[in-house]
This record gives sequence, C-alpha cells and structure tokens, in this order.
Amino acid sequence: MAKPYLVNDINPGFDGSNIFYLTNVNSTVYFFTSFSLEDDAYEDYVGIRLWTSDGTKPGTIALKDISPVSVFNTEPQGLTNFNGIFYFLTDGYTLWRSDGTPEGTVNVANFTGNRYTPPTLLANINGTLYFSVLKTTGDYEEEYHYDLWKSDGTTAGTFRVKELDNFVGIGSSTNVNGILYFTTYDNVFYQFNNTEQITLWKSDGTEEGTVPLKEFRGGYDDDGNNYIDIHNLTNVNSIFYFTYADELWKSDGMQEGTVKVKDIATSYLRNINGTLYFVAEGDYELWKSDGTEEGTVLIKDIKPGTLGSFVSGNSILDVINIGDILYFYVDDGTHGRELWKSDGTTAGTVLVKDINSGSGSSKISGLTNVDGILYFIADDGIHGGELWKSDGTTAGTVLVKDIKRGSGGSNISSLTNVNGILYFSANDGIYGGELWTSDGTTAGTVRVKDINPGSGGSSGDNFKLINVDGVVYFTADDGIHGYELWALNTNTPVASPIVSITAIDASAAEAGNEPAVFRISRTGDTSASLTVIYNVDGTAINGKDYNRLTETVTITAGQSFVDITITPLSDTFPEGNKTVNVTLFDQYYQYYAVDPSAKAANATIADDTSAVVLTEPYLVKDIYPGPTSSYSPYSYLTKVNDILYLSANDGINGTELWKSDGTLAGTVLVKDIVPGFKSSDPNIIQINIDGIVYFTTYDSNFKLWKSDGTEEGTVLVKDFPKSSSGTYDPTNVNGILYFTTSESTGSSYGYGLWKSDGTSAGTVKLKTSSESQTFYPLISATDTLYFTSYDQTYGRELWKTDGTIAGTVLVKDINPGSDSSRIFINLVSINNSLYFSADDGVHGEELWKSDGTEEGTVLVKDINPGSAVSSNISTLININGILYFSADDGVHGQELWKSDGTTAGTVLVKDINPGGMYGFDYNYYFSSNTYVNGILYFFANYINGAELWKSDGTEAGTVLVKDLNSGTAATGVNGILYFTDGDTLWKSDGTEEGTFIVKDINPESSRTDYDYTINDLVDVNGTLYFSAEDGIHGRELWKSDGTTEGTIIVEDLNLGATGSNPRNLTYLNDTLYFTADDGIHGNELWAIKTSDVINGDGSRDPLTGTEGSDRIVGGTGSKTITGGAGNDEFVYTNIREVGHRITDFTVGSDKIVLTELLDSLANDGYSGSNAFADGYVRLVQGSTTNSTILQIDRDSFKGSAVFRPFIQLDNVTPQAMNNISNFVF
Repeated sequence: MAKPYLVNDINPGFDGSNIFYLTNVNSTVYFFTSFSLEDDAYEDYVGIRLWTSDGTKPGTIALKDISPVSVFNTEPQGLTNFNGIFYFLTDGYTLWRSDGTPEGTVNVANFTGNRYTPPTLLANINGTLYFSVLKTTGDYEEEYHYDLWKSDGTTAGTFRVKELDNFVGIGSSTNVNGILYFTTYDNVFYQFNNTEQITLWKSDGTEEGTVPLKEFRGGYDDDGNNYIDIHNLTNVNSIFYFTYADELWKSDGMQEGTVKVKDIATSYLRNINGTLYFVAEGDYELWKSDGTEEGTVLIKDIKPGTLGSFVSGNSILDVINIGDILYFYVDDGTHGRELWKSDGTTAGTVLVKDINSGSGSSKISGLTNVDGILYFIADDGIHGGELWKSDGTTAGTVLVKDIKRGSGGSNISSLTNVNGILYFSANDGIYGGELWTSDGTTAGTVRVKDINPGSGGSSGDNFKLINVDGVVYFTADDGIHGYELWALNTNTPVASPIVSITAIDASAAEAGNEPAVFRISRTGDTSASLTVIYNVDGTAINGKDYNRLTETVTITAGQSFVDITITPLSDTFPEGNKTVNVTLFDQYYQYYAVDPSAKAANATIADDTSAVVLTEPYLVKDIYPGPTSSYSPYSYLTKVNDILYLSANDGINGTELWKSDGTLAGTVLVKDIVPGFKSSDPNIIQINIDGIVYFTTYDSNFKLWKSDGTEEGTVLVKDFPKSSSGTYDPTNVNGILYFTTSESTGSSYGYGLWKSDGTSAGTVKLKTSSESQTFYPLISATDTLYFTSYDQTYGRELWKTDGTIAGTVLVKDINPGSDSSRIFINLVSINNSLYFSADDGVHGEELWKSDGTEEGTVLVKDINPGSAVSSNISTLININGILYFSADDGVHGQELWKSDGTTAGTVLVKDINPGGMYGFDYNYYFSSNTYVNGILYFFANYINGAELWKSDGTEAGTVLVKDLNSGTAATGVNGILYFTDGDTLWKSDGTEEGTFIVKDINPESSRTDYDYTINDLVDVNGTLYFSAEDGIHGRELWKSDGTTEGTIIVEDLNLGATGSNPRNLTYLNDTLYFTADDGIHGNELWAIKTSDVINGDGSRDPLTGTEGSDRIVGGTGSKTITGGAGNDEFVYTNIREVGHRITDFTVGSDKIVLTELLDSLANDGYSGSNAFADGYVRLVQGSTTNSTILQIDRDSFKGSAVFRPFIQLDNVTPQAMNNISNFVF
C-alpha cells in the first residue's frame, strides 16, 4: 500500500499552518493559510496567503499574501473555477484571480460601496462571472440599490452590466443555455400596504439584453404571517423552475412561457437525471414534476399525515443518485430514519433496510457513490456510527467494519471516492483519528498509517480531504509539524523508467569553493525529457552554505543522467564540517520509479577554518536545528566577565541556561536543570556579581540559582515557597544580591525584601510588606542598600539595610506620622550621598539628600517655596559628581537645574523658555547617554517647539544647538552625539552646522512606532550599530560611520521585506552579539567580530595594524599599509582607493575584501563568487619577482575598459595569491 507523506512543512514548528479551503482547479490544488500582522495599526486584521501545490515540496509555493483582512471576515468567499482560473473574494469586497503562478495571482477589482454587504457571486456562464454589487449614495449611505456586474478575469473586462435602480436586493439566480436569470426585490413599490415588488430578470451580458421577464408581488401575505419570495431557481432540460409563494413555477425565458405549474408549496428543488424532484412543504414528502400540473405528483406518501418523512432534519439536498435510482434517508413513522431508495415510482420507492431495528434511527450520513456501491455512515444501535455499504438490496446492505469496537462509533468523516477506493478519517480508539481506506471488505478496511504515533491521532477537527487525479490531499498533524498539507498517491506505479542517485564526488570544500557532484540516472526509454523531484537536507543550509538547489531537475531528451553540483559559498566564520543529503522523491511513481537501493546520496563540505570576515555577521550556532527558534526575541543576552549567557531551547532539553564565547564549539548548554524535554525557563538576572551569574527558574515553584559557567558550578541557591514568584529590581551591594519578591498566602498578598550571598543559608528575607510597589526602587549607595517602604506608622518613606534584619531600618520619617513623603523612583547616588525628591508636608515635593543617617537626611533646597506647591523634580542624573535635574521654581517653569548638594549650590542653570513657560515637558529628556565629551545634550521647548540644546553646566554655556524636531534614542560615539527621530539618524558635534541628518533610513514612511523607528544604538569601536527598517529589507542590522554613504545595512539576513528583526545588541570582547531570524534557522544567536577597525580616510599617511586581528579600510590616497600580527582584512570599497602597497599579506590568514568595490562596479551589485573568472580581477607580477599587482577591469568582459593596476602586495607571488580563499568577493 502507498504511504502518505508530508508535502511541505509550510510553517515550521508545532503550530502548523492553519490550512483551509483545499480546492481542486483543473488538477491544481489551491489552499489558504492565515498569518498575523505584526503591526498595532492592524489590531483587528490578519493576512491570508494563497498557496498552490502539485504534491511535491518544490511545487508547493506561496502565490500571494493578501492583507489586511478583517478578523471578522477572514475566510475567502465565492471560490470558483472559471476555465481553469481560480477566482475568490477576500474581505467581501476584493475579487482575485489566480492561474497558479505568483505573477498570475492578481487583484481584479475592488468593491467598497457598502462595508456591510459584499458582492454576491451569481453564476459562471461560459467563463464569465456574474455578480451583484451594492451601490450606496447619500452622506450616510442611507440610499442604496444593486447593480449587475460581470467579469472576464481582467480589470478592463470587469464592469457594470446594468444599474438596477430602485431594487434593494438580488435573490436567486441560475444559468440556462448561457442566459443568466435572477430575481430582484423592491420594498418601495407597494409601500402603502407593506408589500414588495419581486422582478424576474434575464441577461445575455449586455445592458440592452438585461431586461425584466416578469413581475410578482412580494413582501408578506395578506395575513401578515408568511414572507413571499422567489427562490430555488433550478434548470431542468433548458426550462428553469422556481418557487413563488406557495406555488411551483417554470419558465422558458419568455414572458408568456413563465407560468405556474401547480399550486403547491415547494422546497429543495433538485435536477436529478433530467427530472425535477422536490419536497412539498405541506406533506414534507418526495415529489417529482415533468412541468405540467398533472405530471407534478407525489411519488410516495412514506409517512402519512401532516408531518411527512422529510420533516425531521432531512432534505432532498442529501439525496444521491446511482444511475436512475435515488438514495435518501427518511423516517416512515415506524422504522425511524433509515435508508430508502426510489426509481421515481410509488412501487419502486421502498425501505432498503431497517439498520437500527425498530423505531430507532440509524443516523445515516455521508452518502457516497463508489463505482455503483453506496457507502455511508450508520449506527445500528450496537456498534455506534460505523462504515456501511449497500447495493440497493436488504441483503446487500451491510456493516463494512466495526472500526472501533463497542457502541461508541469511530467518528468517521470525509468519505471520498478515489479511483474506486474509499478514503476517510476514523478513530479506532487506539491510534486516534487517522486516515483510513476501504475496498468494501472487512479485511480491506484498514488504517493507511498512524501519522501521529500513539493515541493522539492526526486528523482532528481540522481534517480536510480532496482527490486530485488519484492523489489524496489532506491536512494532518503528525505531532511534530502541526496541521500541514499531506498527500497520498494512489495511482498505479510505472515499471520504467527507474531513477537512482549516486555521489560522483562526495567531498566539497569551502576553501577554493571545491564542489561535490551527485548524478541522477534513469533506465529505459530516453527519448523524452524526465523531470525528477528530490529533497535536500543535512546540516548545511541550502542556499546559505552552498548554491541553492531547486529540488527539481530535468534529464533532457536523449540523455540517461544529469549531474547536480554542490558548490560551497564563501564562509564568514569557522563552523565545522557540514553535510548535504539528497533524497529522491519516491511518490511520483506514475511518472517514474525510484531504485530503493540508490534513492539517497550524501556529501560533506569541509570547513575553511581560515575564513574569518570580521565585520560580516555569522550565525554563532543553530541551537535548535532547522527553522524553529531557540530563543525568544524578547529575552535578554547577559554578559558576565568574558561569558555571554542566554536562555535557549535546543529541541531536546527544553529552555535552559546556555553560554557562548562566540564560537560554535564554545556555545553550549550549561546545565539541563529540568532533565528531558521540559524547561526550567531561566530568567537571567542582568548583574555580574564577582563573575557569577544569578538566574531564577519556575516549574512548580520559584527557585534562585547561580552559575560560574560550568555544569558543576551551576547550583540551586534556594527553593522559595510555592507562594513566591520571580525576582524584582535585583541590585548588587558589595557582592551581595538584593531583590524583592511577590508573595501570597491564601487570599493575602505581600512583598518580601531578600538578600543572598550565593548560599542557601545566606539567602534570607529581611522585611515583609503588604503594600504594592514597596521596596522599590532598590539602589546601592555608600555600601548600603536604600529603598522606599510603606508601613501604617510612617507611610511610604526612605529605608536602608546593611543586610541584617536588625539593620533594616527607617532612615527618617520625612513627613512625620502616617502620611507618606511621596518618594518614588527619582533616587540617585552621588559622592556618598543619596539624592531624591520628597514631600515633608511643609515644603511640598522638593530636592532632598541623605547620608544614611536621620540627621544627615535633609532638604537641599525649597525650590518652589510653599507647602501647597512642589517643584516637580524629575530626571535626576549624575554628571561628574554634579546632580542635574529638571524642576519648576514657580517663576521660570520647568527648566534645567543642577546641585552640588548645598542650598547655595542648587541653582537654575538657565531659563530656556522665559516667562514661566516650560523648557521641559514629559516628551523631552536627558540622560547619561546624552552626556558626550563633557557636554550634556537635551531637547527643550524654545520658540518653535522642541529643539536640540547643550550645556556645560553654566548659563552662558547652555545654548541652542539647532532648531529641529525632538529626538528619541541617543548615544555618543567618539565625542559625537547620535540621535534619532523616527526612522531618521542625526548627529551633532555641538554646533549648528555640525548638526545634520546622517540618513533618512525609510524616506517613504512617517511611522513612529517601534517597527518603523531606529533602535538599539550601540557604539562598537567608533562605529555606530543599530536596527532599522528601510521599507525594503524589513528590520535589519545597520551601521554608520557618520556619513550618508557610510550608513548602510550590514547584511540582509532575512532576504526580502520580512527582515531578521535583530535585537539584544550586546558588545563583548570585540564581538557584537545579537539575536535574529534569517528565515532559515529561526531566531538564533548571531555575532560580528569587530576587533580593530582602522580607517585611512583620504590621507597618505602609512597605516599600521595592531597585534590582533584588524580590519583596515585604506581609503583614498596612496599609502603603505602594514597589517601586523593576527588575521587581517584589507578592505576596498570603490575604484578610487587605488595606489596602496600592502607590506605583509599572509596567505591563509589575511584577506583582500572587495565586496563593496565589486558591488559599485556591477549593475545591481555583484552576485558572483569568483571575480577572477568573472573578469573583474587579475594578478600580475609586481616590481620584484616576489610581489604581486592586483589589477581591476571596471566593466569586466562587458565593455571597452581594460585592466589597470589597483594595489601592490609585497613579499607574495601571484601564484601564491591566485586562490579565491585569499579574497572576499
């Protein structure tokens, strides 16, 4: 038996891809998935993605992302096949079409006339789609009517056929011989007696050919009880029938031929083999009609009386015909609801079998015709709902198999005929819901495969199944990938050709880009070409570590084999040898068979350990192999001494504590605290205490741990009560860790202040409080921990502790009695004194300081005198032993102040916005990040709103730098202030002319939320690194040297507009670490080796590297460059950097980096891997036999330019240099 297989893991991980609406359009499978929009502006919207599949991984492709779509109307509507083209509506108002290609999946038209009533698809007539569109007018869309539209699938061919004035609704429709018939209604026509006009129309697709056929009265009947309408338009032999009021009508398309057939209430009209069948609402029995009154007859009164056999939840829609025999299930009042059949006569309408003997019903459903045999689900009262079959006789109506023993039933669904074999989902009570098949015998009714091993089952509530040319497509969850697309090929395998694969050369190498070669061969007839599908896996990443393989290859006509070449791509960091595995896809056996002894081949890519490109990002380690993320982007990286700690999940041990030194081998699990797949979920405390990292875990309760980076040195400090949770505001005071916890006992909640010396005995609670935000903030000053705390005697006041319970004491009751002094978060330590704002009940909230004693806790200055007013002190920072803050003295407004701790030394620096107007408000700030090269920069209100100011602490030295919009993130680099305004990077040297835009990263956007702003500014050896979104590449890592041309994206890690979303930029030991998702490995740890970057700029001065690894950018101007020891890079960015002489290039360790230079020469950038072969670079002998001149041809083979000398390398021959491993292209 053929085995089902996962077609494609569309959404890697456990969540699955939420597939819905599997649709077969001319042997092509279409389906949709949904995805979230990571944008607060689209909170009530999602995206849907259209896919197509031919049953293979490379043939399963995303066609189009369609967003935003309202969460209230997510699923597409009106899925229709027009001449092999797939049409559908999204969000109710947008018509799309697809031919199965991304470029052929386009928006045809948008209809936004009324947001509550989307267009209604009426009919597909000879490849033309007809639909109705609601048109609204008036300021409040209070006037509306419907128009008739049609479309041939193009925008130009989508237009209104006719404006149906005064008609406010379109009802039933049908196609008869290429003519559209439909109904409209108008509730104004008979407005004086609360009735409507119903009009029957016909249309040939032209305005003049769209005309009324007949008018009817609508609305409510004379009794006001029943609503009169036309519905059930049904074509039978070019005559269409319909229900009007309590009457059956027919029409031949002419007014005189539109007549009543019989005065009988009808519903559920069906054309079965050219005969009209329906259920009469009076007796709820099965009728038929030949279009005449006398030929409209009751077939059989199965259940005599007013409540007929079709009344209890049955309809003629469930009737199935096999040949001329109709099968259905009804209740005759004696046997319950059972299986019946009819040949259209009274005598031939009989009970097939009383499956559940007596008056009980067998609950029949799922009538399915398989080669003349009727299959269905029924409950005989003994076995529960199980699979049955019938040949139309009592004896031939039998239980096929009791799949789940007992009376519970096997929950069968989705009965589908596939080439004469039945497929369905069932649960046998052992393996859960899985895919089953049946040939109609007990022995031949079997589970196809236990896709989700064990009792969990793979089908579940999301199971969907369709048959496409003998291939069964369905959704399943194997317990690993979530609900994804699976397939089962039921076609007969061919005997020939037989396809095999072998490794001609199984050894590839990054050094020199040495390739491996696989050969795919076929036996038998070679006169026609043959396309072979294969899958690629291994530890090497397709398209990242070697040239991208498409997973499909064609053996051309006349050939018996084809070779696949695995060419390693230039590496950026040593990462060990990697493997490439190619396995032939063996489920295409209607086209070829696969030799089982030669269906897979393997190759190894040897790592180039000398390949270190310092400033190119590299994946440190794919901790959770494959596309699943090992790391949450919202967690932190923590550096302690020379070790980087992180929480990560490798897919085996759960989320645990890891460490990294920036190498593959040095990125390891520290300890599996909760053994096995379960996680300890370590929350790393961002503090270095004598080289020890502390972290907390929580499984059944909260625990404090510490680690020195070794497994044996990772130990439990203390197991806290189950009522405790988390650590808050951790603070280091002389090697002692202080923190707070929240606690609960029964219905009582409280907070605890703790300390820990790293031992269980030394981890003790110092104080408890029942008030929220107590013990906050914790701050270290003069070897003492200070905090605020609340009690009923003193209110919220300043406290301190020396680490003992007895030494945990109130410093001073600043506001005597139970009233609080309103000390909150503004606590700053300067020169053995603690500064803060407090209200003593006399002076209002003002500036205070404390040396830790009651008498040394004093008011510094009453800046805004009086008890009823405060000076609104905020933003306290320490600048070189002087306190800076903003305050309002009641005269000058909120302005910049400073204090040396004395009353006289607490002064207004400058009244920036004179006249009592605020120079500062809550939108503008300063911090230690804006203190650059002895100058404090800040934004303040002045004349035209927010402008950039600077201050040296004097009134004269506090001056306007430049009038511009307010900035946000800021940092100093080499004495220059960098700051951002949304997605624009600025810099300032403190002068107006030296303050300017470095680069507008995304000129097309004016968004200011996180996803569209510059973030995470970090100074790395004089180069500014940050994350930004440019509207093209998504959020990626950027760097800047302070110039427009030098502000560039470091690398588009996640190709396309998705972005890798780099976060947690952390600089440690000449390495910049960050987390990112490249779209291949999930969110993982990345790094850049920055080492020493030496810039030559435009001078002619010699450049000399350090003893370490250097990145030397020579710049313009002829000069001599000596790299020195280490692995050095000599970087060239454009053709003007000519005339350099490199004195000490070492083959095998140094590199000439020409990436940016080649990008500047080639149109659309250089994408090759060998600039020698591509005609841009060549090597010739220099001025001595032991020197080399590197020459550049600026237009390669494409133009008239010639090779010209570019740089010279001493002490190395052209022969030694002639290896692309010495270069980075």
